[in-house]
Order: sequence, then structure tokens, then C-alpha cells
Amino acid sequence: QARATVVKAFERFLAAESTNMEHARALIAVDPDRAGCNLVTFMDKFDVYLAFHAGARGQPLSRHSAAQYFRQVKCWLLDEYPVQGGSVERQLLSLGRTLA
Repeated sequence: QARATVVKAFERFLAAESTNMEHARALIAVDPDRAGCNLVTFMDKFDVYLAFHAGARGQPLSRHSAAQYFRQVKCWLLDEYPVQGGSVERQLLSLGRTLA
């Protein structure tokens, strides 16, 4: 259930960026050499989205909640794209530290 919640949050972020999950998957699949770069870019923008996004009550997410969402989406994406995991995991870890 937690994973479904964060996937929906990531999809809301993509909608706010005027795109969708299918387009994001296509960007990753079409150019395997740049797939890791695309993952890092998506997560960097998702990081900023979480930091400034207003939650259900109109207030920004707490630092802990934003960091948890980021970590869970990162793990989900690394599960979805294990080939790119090794090359981008360190970069994603440093991005996640900015929220914590």
C-alpha cells in the first residue's frame, strides 16, 4: 500500500510537469545510454516538487515525509530499472540527503 501511495505521488509530479509515466518509461527505454541520466533528472525534479508541494491540508510536506516519499520512489525506480541502478544509486543517495 505504501508503494502504491508513492507511485501515485510520482504520477502527480509527472502530471504537474505536463507528462505521464508512459512518456517517462519511453524516455528511459529509447536511449539506454542516457537512461541513468534521465532517472537522476526525474528524481532531482521530484525532490524539488516534494520540498515545495503543498500536502492534502494545504501545508508543505514535513521533511521526514518528503524524504520518505523520495526514498520509496527511488527504491521503486531502481527495482523497475535494475540495469541503471548501479550507475545512479550514489547520485540518487546524494539527492535524497538534501531532503533529510
